[in-house]
Amino acid sequence: MKHDYRGNAEVLVSVTPFGRRAAVVDGRGRVVSFYVEVAGEESQVGDIWRGRISRPVAGHDGMFVELGGGVEAMLPEAGEPGQMTVVQITRDGFAGKGPRVTTAIEFAGRLLVYRPAGKTDNTARELRDPAERERIAMLLGSIERPSGSFTARHLAEGADIAPLAAEAKALIARAEGVAADAGAGKTGDDPVRLADAGGLVGRLLRETAPPGAGIHFDDRDACDAAIARARAEVPSLASAIELAGDKDLFERHDVDAQWDAALGALVPLGSGGRLIIEETAACVAIDVDAGTGARRGAQEKASREAVEAAAVEIIRRNLAGLIAIDLPGDVGRRTGKELAAAMRKALRADRVSADVLGVSHAGVMEVTRRRVGPSLMGALTETDTSLPWPARRWQLAALAFEVARRARVEWVAGARGLIIRAAPPLARMLAKDDPIGTWLTMTVTIEADAALSPEKWEVRTA
Repeated sequence: MKHDYRGNAEVLVSVTPFGRRAAVVDGRGRVVSFYVEVAGEESQVGDIWRGRISRPVAGHDGMFVELGGGVEAMLPEAGEPGQMTVVQITRDGFAGKGPRVTTAIEFAGRLLVYRPAGKTDNTARELRDPAERERIAMLLGSIERPSGSFTARHLAEGADIAPLAAEAKALIARAEGVAADAGAGKTGDDPVRLADAGGLVGRLLRETAPPGAGIHFDDRDACDAAIARARAEVPSLASAIELAGDKDLFERHDVDAQWDAALGALVPLGSGGRLIIEETAACVAIDVDAGTGARRGAQEKASREAVEAAAVEIIRRNLAGLIAIDLPGDVGRRTGKELAAAMRKALRADRVSADVLGVSHAGVMEVTRRRVGPSLMGALTETDTSLPWPARRWQLAALAFEVARRARVEWVAGARGLIIRAAPPLARMLAKDDPIGTWLTMTVTIEADAALSPEKWEVRTA
């Protein structure tokens, strides 16, 4: 499926006290990608810290670096314990592992990436036209800088010198500010964060929002903060950000229904077959069911259709790691190469790097994709340890987000007091520090009801 970004592509950002959710929607109302950020668990990728090297990593050529809050990050470089060093987070911690950091600091904008210690200007691999790459390279060479190098990102395609030079100036200023703050520290100082990349919203502004898209928030404070960040880092986007007047933002383009579909295991294909998607600890398995009694021609048609559909779901659900796609029937060598080429083409729109390894003799296509945060399912659910078989349940924060969304709908409709009934674990989260009442400036009463199943809740006006 080729997404159409012409006309009215949009980025919808829904915010509650329990986190943020975003949907990138193409010009036909189809969701290209979903994003989830839980309050208190925001992505720190791109953040820059002045940390302290603590100890070697056993069995590896690397060191642990102390960051704030007792967090230790893995630096795959040598160093001396006790030494202060400036590092940048390249991967969030997950599954009990700490984040990964590097000393190769870079400052990313929407059009450019500035590396103060870089030697040679470059262009992103997504810029495939040799003439355009040469044109951009010449423009980069004309940009004055105290040191370092620039890489033109894919969104720089077609840009003239004015926006490139303006963004370069802003990136250099950010780099000089961080360098000044880093140099002001002393060896005995505690670790300190020198720059905040902005988590989900920062990534949307720098990388994800399609050119010309409107960026709509349903929370005034979050909207104002995004505009301020855009003015400082991505001035060209500041005017695209606005506060939406929708009663429920995710009702636009029926995003809620598309959200539910992206959490399901089954994806129907137009030919009558379907994809069956299963996320495991080892890999993501996608089985292609061509339909009962499908003949060879139908199986090959289903395979070609499945490749395009699988690419859409990989991006939409943020599937990562090893992805194994089990194609139906016998896939010959020639057809396997054609299918692999089709998958590479379909993944060109992806902002996350991925490699198509090919199709095995057994008819399994293998794709690897860089892990940038959890998948959509992983961000919303957790392993249900109360059951003796593999199963997942909703995270409390995901349920609380939905409760808060419903509370906002009632508030917009004129309610000035609410009663929320939920199972005890969820009720405790909703009651602690009165997050919904404080957010909406209204009286909210939380009732714990042990008779309710954990995922059930009720919101009614007082």
